[in-house]
Amino acid sequence: PRCRCSCREEKMLHLARAASRGAAAVVARPTTHQLAGFQAYPRLFSDDLLSKFDTSHHVPPRHHTEMDGIVVSDKMQKTINVAVTRYRVVPKYNKRQRYTRKFMAHDEDEECRMGDRVRIKMSRPISKKKRFSFVRILERGQSL
Repeated sequence: PRCRCSCREEKMLHLARAASRGAAAVVARPTTHQLAGFQAYPRLFSDDLLSKFDTSHHVPPRHHTEMDGIVVSDKMQKTINVAVTRYRVVPKYNKRQRYTRKFMAHDEDEECRMGDRVRIKMSRPISKKKRFSFVRILERGQSL
């Protein structure tokens, strides 16, 4: 019998249970959306079930997990604002364009000061806008 669940989690759970029973109704090769469901809800599925499907080629590699920038604000508690300058190529003109983005980073020991060159890395969400954590100081800025 086909599952008529409206909820995506229920569909994925039903698919996993049917696959573990060896049901013939289950498609042998899951779709990309089903694989995304396996990755989004890993606790719903057993390891032997997940090992049947190779999901490694569906997960894009993470670039820019660590970035270097300059601290532009240290006025918040245990938080620094880091300006990271990067370049992107404009396809129409095939020229590099410089752009700067500011990221909030967690600085547990509050050792960074304005003007320092620092390295930050991706981390779990710490607050609404803070998704990076401070790694180390690369170069101390000029003290004013």
